[in-house]
Amino acid sequence: MGSPMLVLTSSSPESTRNFGRATAAVCRPGDVVALIGDVGAGKTTYAQGLGEGLGVESQVTSSTFVLVRQYSGDELDLYHIDLYRLDSLEEVQSLDLDEHLYGEGVTVLEWADKFPSILPDEYLRVNIDYSGQERRTISVEGIGQRGRAMAEELKASLDRSQ
Repeated sequence: MGSPMLVLTSSSPESTRNFGRATAAVCRPGDVVALIGDVGAGKTTYAQGLGEGLGVESQVTSSTFVLVRQYSGDELDLYHIDLYRLDSLEEVQSLDLDEHLYGEGVTVLEWADKFPSILPDEYLRVNIDYSGQERRTISVEGIGQRGRAMAEELKASLDRSQ
């Protein structure tokens, strides 16, 4: 793993959600966002912001019990996949995720670090670390050419907004 291109501190769920919204602005069809973090770190909150940024009108909810959810956005659909309850690569492969990971929407994959072999060659890696109380450290790394471009666009966008 390389070093993160962007490291942010989130002091509230709204701040985490806003970062998800900002990420949506740099997404294109077929982009994958790999979310990593402990239980309660804010992965679903981030995914909610991503959905809001894509124009998803329904509430993005935790996919823990429904492993794959699809939401319709203004221009791009959001595929929300949660690998938390899966124990083996065979279980993951039985979901046939290729249409999501290589589709026309944006895929956000929670617990992506459990099965790194399913990740495409290019994606945005977002690691959310719970640092106590409401503080979270969000580290972003672009993997592959498209992932790096997403990270650079996101960094530039956040720099402009400050």
